[in-house]
Amino acid sequence: MNGIGPARWIVYLAGWTFDESLFRGFGMVLLLLVMRALVRHDLLASLITMLLIAASALGDAPGPIGVRAFYALAASFAGIVLARRCGMLAVMAYAFFLVIQQRMPFTLDPDAWYFGRSAVVLALLLLVVVYAFRVSMGAKRWLPRLAFEV
Repeated sequence: MNGIGPARWIVYLAGWTFDESLFRGFGMVLLLLVMRALVRHDLLASLITMLLIAASALGDAPGPIGVRAFYALAASFAGIVLARRCGMLAVMAYAFFLVIQQRMPFTLDPDAWYFGRSAVVLALLLLVVVYAFRVSMGAKRWLPRLAFEV
């Protein structure tokens, strides 16, 4: 399914991608927890989970099998690191970025006929980044205090 179509299709696609990213993020964390309970070793459980997710993601990227395998391993490795270090919200935001970039053609060329659709989706991605950053910071300052501040 690609993102070239009428504007209502882009809105539907973004909502569907958001929904799928919630399930993918939750599924990754759940699989990691189940593997940890079965294997009882953190590193081995993470490795098995990464390989399982990479095997299921082989069809996500186009191209030869070597390129797809590299993409799947890199994406699943990043997801496991995010799950272990940052939590479920980070994994869900990461999954949203992965899925939306697979479904939408992006361009920064204002002369391209689908530039408006790209701009809307890029703005949506920026909102996700800002929201995830705001939630992750909580009540903490996002910039350190400078020496001349009182």
